[in-house]
Amino acid sequence: MKAYLNSHPHISSWALLSLAFLAALGWSARDVVDLAARQWLVLAAAAVATAGLCAWILSWEADEDDPLVDADAAPGKD
Repeated sequence: MKAYLNSHPHISSWALLSLAFLAALGWSARDVVDLAARQWLVLAAAAVATAGLCAWILSWEADEDDPLVDADAAPGKD
């Protein structure tokens, strides 16, 4: 499991953010009694999609520090 998380950091950050978003959703909407199952499903899907967007945006910063990306833009490399 640890090897998979290390080899796929973007997917693992998406999964961890999704769990946190779903926990926050469940906690914040715990007193809402009128939500149907379909509404909970749509809210959960929106939370997971938002977590995916956040993980994608966070990966932009991580990719800038990647030495392979920086090596392509090294001065003197034509």
